[in-house]
Amino acid sequence: MAKFKILVIAHLLANNEVANHGEIVDGSKLVGNPDDLVKKGFVELVKGSDKEDDKGETVKLDRLTKEKLVEYAAENLQLTLTVEGNTKAELIKAIEDAQKAKDQETEGGNE
Repeated sequence: MAKFKILVIAHLLANNEVANHGEIVDGSKLVGNPDDLVKKGFVELVKGSDKEDDKGETVKLDRLTKEKLVEYAAENLQLTLTVEGNTKAELIKAIEDAQKAKDQETEGGNE
């Protein structure tokens, strides 16, 4: 799930919790549409909390079907996964692990 940084002094979350300026919260705790909250300047998306495809568009992995997850892995990470024998959570974990490894390679090459 996407993570958001609180930009206002304080923001009311689900279950009457309050997040203060600068805190990072899970998108599931936000009340209302996160996209609207971003547009209004209450929160901002934390980079890297959602995956981006090779076109730079944000992809919410938990919203994709198993078939789309397999396609995403092949197109963006050159990772071969199969739908059969894997749960959705296992596919997402494999994609996230591959993305972390790719990010570490990129960081290592820039030093």
